[in-house]
Amino acid sequence: MKNMMVKNWHKAVVVMLLMAVMVMAYAGLAPQREAAAQGSNILVNPSFGETWYGAAGVDGQIPTGWNIWANGQKPATDRYVDTAFTRTPPAWIMKGGFVQWTAGGYQTVAVENGATYRFSIYALVYVCNDLATSCIGNNVPRTSDQTIGSKVKVGIDPTGGTDPSSANIVWSALTSPYDKFAEVAVETQARAGSITVFTFNSVDSVPNLRETVWDEASLVKTAATTGTPAAGTTIVPTAPPGVPFVSAQAARPDGSVIHTVTEGDTFSSILVAYRPLGVTRDMILQANGWDLPPQIIVPGQEIIILPPGSVNPATGQVISLPGGGSVAPAPTAGSLPPAETQAAPTAAPGQVETVNPPAAPPASGPSSVRPADPDVEKGG
Repeated sequence: MKNMMVKNWHKAVVVMLLMAVMVMAYAGLAPQREAAAQGSNILVNPSFGETWYGAAGVDGQIPTGWNIWANGQKPATDRYVDTAFTRTPPAWIMKGGFVQWTAGGYQTVAVENGATYRFSIYALVYVCNDLATSCIGNNVPRTSDQTIGSKVKVGIDPTGGTDPSSANIVWSALTSPYDKFAEVAVETQARAGSITVFTFNSVDSVPNLRETVWDEASLVKTAATTGTPAAGTTIVPTAPPGVPFVSAQAARPDGSVIHTVTEGDTFSSILVAYRPLGVTRDMILQANGWDLPPQIIVPGQEIIILPPGSVNPATGQVISLPGGGSVAPAPTAGSLPPAETQAAPTAAPGQVETVNPPAAPPASGPSSVRPADPDVEKGG
């Protein structure tokens, strides 16, 4: 009898232990399953590993489920399997050289109106002007020429539109993942039964070779519906970073043009303001003794645009340019307002870009950090 009671007790202990293990296993697995279901990737062909197709006017193949957009000539596009420059081959590469374009891909997906979604993708950019090696490296690890200024971002149109220039698109900040992958992401609430995700790439100048690799895209719901927007609701998206408007300043009595920096100015926005005069990036760099564009400029700092004798101060007409450069035609270009009628530059909201400080900043010190050169100078 005693032996039977001991055996029964052992059986009971074993059963209890087995039940405890099962409960613990369920408790550990159930939340993971729920999380996986909640965060399911709803993009078609997110890793670019499925079929590809050709399209009219496009050099190369486009991954199934995706489309391509471009300002200017469309870039070459293809399935990319080079394991040195992909995270999980294949990836999607857009490339070209000596051609100006700003471009990306997009996909429209059915979603839950009012829910919040996060779009992310890994990006790598490579830009090069080394004609001696044709930018292929000659068995040397490839390194981008970062002065070219390649930038990427991603966006979501919460209304499902497919226009990459739409004001509805909520964009991420610009970033420059040179020669290595970085995740780029943006999140917003759906305003319709579908949303469209966008990738974006631009550069500051036209390089000899330009490659942008996209890999491992994801679109997941991060929050359930918090209230369906009423019909006709005005959407106020996050404004993408942009180069602020800069007014060209008048010539000085000695015929020079000196730009006094105001809050929000960047090197790129200043260059854009004076381009109608025939001024180039290299002219400004040489006039100021810079090898590269400064990425810290501060309000009150003076930047030489043209040396003395370049402009007629009475008419604002360009007389000559450094190095024998061509003078832009008058009167719609190549002239400045006379000094006495020059309006003060309009300061745009935002902050100056920062990296390398000037030798002697004003006592007031630099303004806050702003993202590096945004979209206005779109290049090849």
